[in-house]
Amino acid sequence: MSRKNDIRAFSVQKEAQTKQEKIDAFLDNWVTYFAVGVSKKDLDRYVLGRGGLLWHVFSWNLLRDVYLTGDAARKAYDRQNKKTALYYEPYAENGVIQGFSERFLTAKSLDELTEIYVMEENGGWTYIKTHEGDCCGPYFYRPIIK
Repeated sequence: MSRKNDIRAFSVQKEAQTKQEKIDAFLDNWVTYFAVGVSKKDLDRYVLGRGGLLWHVFSWNLLRDVYLTGDAARKAYDRQNKKTALYYEPYAENGVIQGFSERFLTAKSLDELTEIYVMEENGGWTYIKTHEGDCCGPYFYRPIIK
């Protein structure tokens, strides 16, 4: 392999690691911001363990706070300022996308996606459209600051 190919291969590998690191940071931050008060046992069983998904904090009613579902969640998402939002599509190869995007402007546009997690970068709110359709979600949650 030539030096040029070695550099290109390293660059691709480094980019992939960076992408995975961003995904891991997104997931870790999401749990830190939005799973406050959920026991470690429940997190491990329903959210972080095998077969777990972040949105299980809602579908298993693990939060003590109020959150919105269905059309109420869609309306709440549509009202949010998305300039500092982070977007993660687990079934796409995009990784984590930061900042405003026309593609993610409305809940209706997100309904076209398989699944997406959106959060304000400082944990102000989150919106999740699940792969389950309307039987599970979408969910909107704004943590109550205590």
